[in-house]
Formats: sequence, C-alpha cells, structure tokens
Amino acid sequence: MFPYTGYWDIKPPGIYLAHTLSGALSHVWPGAAGLMDLAALAAAILVTLRLMRLWGLAAAGPAAAVALTGLWTLAGDWWDVGQAERLAVPLFLLALLGASRPQRRRWAAAGACLAMMVLLKTSFLPWALCLLPFLLHHGNGTSRRRLGTAAAAGFAVPVAAVFIALLAAGAVGEAYGATIGFTGPYTRMAWQRPMLVLRTLQVTGLAFLAATWPLWLLALAGCWRPGSLSRLARRGLAAVLMTLVIATAMVIAQGKFFPYHWVALWPPLALAAGMGTARLVEWAGGRWPALASPSRQVMAAALLATLAIAGGALTLAPGWPSWQAAIQYAAGARSREAYLAGFRVQGMAYDELQRTATAVAAATPADEPLLLWGFEPAFYLYARRDFPGRFPFAYPLITPWAPDAWRQEFLSAFEAAPAAAVVVRRGDPIPWVAGVGGDAAARLERFPAFRQRLQTDYVPRPDLSSPHLQVWLRRR
Repeated sequence: MFPYTGYWDIKPPGIYLAHTLSGALSHVWPGAAGLMDLAALAAAILVTLRLMRLWGLAAAGPAAAVALTGLWTLAGDWWDVGQAERLAVPLFLLALLGASRPQRRRWAAAGACLAMMVLLKTSFLPWALCLLPFLLHHGNGTSRRRLGTAAAAGFAVPVAAVFIALLAAGAVGEAYGATIGFTGPYTRMAWQRPMLVLRTLQVTGLAFLAATWPLWLLALAGCWRPGSLSRLARRGLAAVLMTLVIATAMVIAQGKFFPYHWVALWPPLALAAGMGTARLVEWAGGRWPALASPSRQVMAAALLATLAIAGGALTLAPGWPSWQAAIQYAAGARSREAYLAGFRVQGMAYDELQRTATAVAAATPADEPLLLWGFEPAFYLYARRDFPGRFPFAYPLITPWAPDAWRQEFLSAFEAAPAAAVVVRRGDPIPWVAGVGGDAAARLERFPAFRQRLQTDYVPRPDLSSPHLQVWLRRR
C-alpha cells in the first residue's frame, strides 16, 4: 500500500505528524503507510472489545470488532489508506472509553483524543458532543463541571502544543490561510452546483448503503428496548447514535462525497451493529437454551456479524483486492510491476509513474531536485528526490483562489534550486480539485511565469516521457 496521496495535501497539522514515521520509511518500504493503517485497526479492535465489556455487553465486542474489520478491509480502497478519517477511528473509540468512567484523568484523556481528531481534520470538532450523554450520566452538577473542565483541559493541551509550535515557527497565519482560507472555497465551489452535489451524494451514498445495509439493520436492533440496557450502556448507545448523525452531517456539509469521506461513519456504525447483534443473540438465548451460555453468545454474535458483512455488498467492494495484492506482493507471489499496475489514478497506473520516475532520476544529477507538475507526489518516492520549495503539486498554484504570494514563493524557490527535470501530467482533468477544467498540461496556462520558464529553460524529452507524463530536462 502506498501513502495516502494527500500526505502532500493541504491539511491540518495532525496528518503530517501521523505520517512522520511512514513518510520516513516510505523511501525504504512503500508499504509503511499500510502498516500504520493496520496498526490503527488493531488499536481500534482492542479498544472496541474493552469498551463493550465496560458497557456490560461482552458479546457486542467481538461482533463490533468483526464489523469494523470488515468495513476496514473491504469498504475502503487503497486511496483511503492513511486518510485522517481512518486514523481518527481509534482516537474516537478511546474518547468513548475515557468518558465511560467518572474520573477526571480519563475525561482529560478523552478530551485529548478529540483534540487529536480535530488536528487530523477540523470537521471532527462537532464530535465532541458525543461526550454529552456520558456527562449527563455521571454524578451531580459539581462532578459534571469537574469532568467537563477536565475534558476541556485535555482538549486544550494538544491544540496549544501545535499552536505554540506554529507560533515559534512564525507559521500561524500561514497555517490558517492554508487550512481555512485555501480549502474553504472547495466546499463553497461544490455547493454552487447543488444538483451535482446531490447526484454525487446519491452515487457514493447509495454505494455505501449497498455495502453496509445489513449492519444498519443490526444497528436498528440495538435500539430495541433500550430500557433493558444498563444505564451506562444506554448512555453509550445515545453517544453512538448521536455520532452517526453528526458524522453523516459532516459528510454532507463537505459537499464532495469522495468514498473515503464515509469512513467517518465506520466506528459508530460498527459499535451500533455490535450492540444490535448482542441484543439479538441475548434474545435468542432466552428462547433456545443452546445459546444461553455467555461463551456461545459471544461466538454467535461474531458469526452473525460475519454473515452481515458477507450478506451486503462489502464482499464486492474495492478494498479486499488491494489488500490481497499487497499480501501477494509481500509474499513474492506478485511482481512489483504487476502490483503497481493495480493502482490507477485518472487513467494512469502506478507502474507507469514508477518507470518514468526511475528513468528521469537516472538521466539527471542525483543531487538536484525534480518537479512533478500535477497531483502524483508518489513520483518523488520512486525517484528518491526532493522537490524545490514546499509545493510538490500544482493545485495550490493554479486554482482561481490561489494566493499570488504562493506563486511568487514557488518561483523564488525554483530560482534558488531549479529542478533538473519537470514532469508534466497529462490526461488528468479533475475540476473538483483544480477549480478549473483541463489537465495539468493545460493548467500551465494559468501560471504564465512558470510556463515561460519551462519553455525557455527546458527541452522536452519524448524518449523519457510516457503516455500520461511529459518529461522536460533543463538545458545545460
């Protein structure tokens, strides 16, 4: 698995901190982001099992873990690996676990987990409301104020640490301009075409429902006769259902509906389905003595969750082929070229990207940077080269709302360390990212100063180019 392409995207600071290790390892092993992704799943499973036991629903734990594993490995494809939504899953579950006990240190930890979610993606901020059912559950007004204060303090610590780091680097204004000023217009651009937004919602939303409808039915079963649950379990169920509503609203508000956006619904859906599965097995155990023992109920709940995964369209979802290919590649049963050929973006397979990057690196001095004009930053991993400045892809420089200061900064960095080669992506019209039509080659027209520099100082090399990548080498 390759790192989520948005590792070079414009995101809040948390995603870069999360990818520090995988980014360092990716030059050695491109599967580092996949390993981090699996570590997040393993942590989520462990927390889920502990959380359900704490809520008094032991059979719900394995069922929820099976549901989450099915969603993780089947519902998402390779593009989702390392996304903020997936990395936030164990943090959300840890927040629920911390809030389930009326201890200030645990509530402080819950607040810190929610803050780290927000640092991964700012749209997670409303998820803090999921603590309210637990806050109402614990003690009197005085204890609630203490717990609420502890959660707020825990939330403030990671945010303050990042703010201080940005302040020390003189980058507070730049961070705000990038994460709010630049990315905000994307949502506004999407909602300027409401019919297109609704059609996209219909396509990806219905695909998600088609893949997960049995889990939704199990979640409905979890709402059956909530009065028979313990008080803590009722509060947990309320928090889970509240989070499902908030997560759905978060996805809709963004107005883009990429398939990975629906990852935000995975943890509350898995928990609700696990609780529903446990309730059904408990009901069955009251009627059939063979299912009365706790151990058999746990096994039956896990089996029912497995059938729910198999009964939906999850088994037809794109996730498993990617993991299967990764396992075969790791075991030596699939060549590197065949493995990379399975990853495609806008018509181009990654084996083409790897071949071109390797050829360009071999044809240029090893101590000089390269530049990929487009949105395929994995090029730098394959070439094992840096890029001039801090703009490894073109979109911050050519969108209609791109700041002029960024273009000037890019030109200054390029002047100080000119790329030995510029590789221009062809055949990638993605107006929902660029804000304009045409492929990356056509979008050079939106940056006349750089286009002139390219045409003056560089010469095209058809022998190094490929169908989707045009290579220009610097004149010597």
